[in-house]
Amino acid sequence: MIARFFISLITLVGLMTSCGVAEAQNTRDQRVRLTGQVTDNDGLPIPGAHVFVEGASIGTTTNIDGRYRLSLAPATYVLVFSAIGYERVVVTVIVSPPSIAVDQTLPALVIEVGEVVVSAARRPQLAREVPASLEVLPAEQLETRNVV
Repeated sequence: MIARFFISLITLVGLMTSCGVAEAQNTRDQRVRLTGQVTDNDGLPIPGAHVFVEGASIGTTTNIDGRYRLSLAPATYVLVFSAIGYERVVVTVIVSPPSIAVDQTLPALVIEVGEVVVSAARRPQLAREVPASLEVLPAEQLETRNVV
């Protein structure tokens, strides 16, 4: 009778312990869905923008609608948003269950360059050094000609 009691007690303790381990394991392995949209200053989506966790190999790119989705463990992360033609934005995010949405606007990156010379010469030349006829088009004329 006493032996049966001890066996039942050991079985009960074993079950309780395994349930506690499973609970701790589920809490540790719990993933949180991080979603959002990356847009420009006009609110238009930026497809192909990069969204990644700084210092980790976790990241994704936005779809055609500028939307992204990551699955992360609950913690604090530094997210980096970047795209060609836009400034890089770094944001600290606290990820906690059940899910979190982080929308981000990327400001346009303006790069000013000097004059551009298109030449058939084999070496780079400045406009004043070109030995042939030369025509200079102002930016306004290029815009009306649909040149990108």
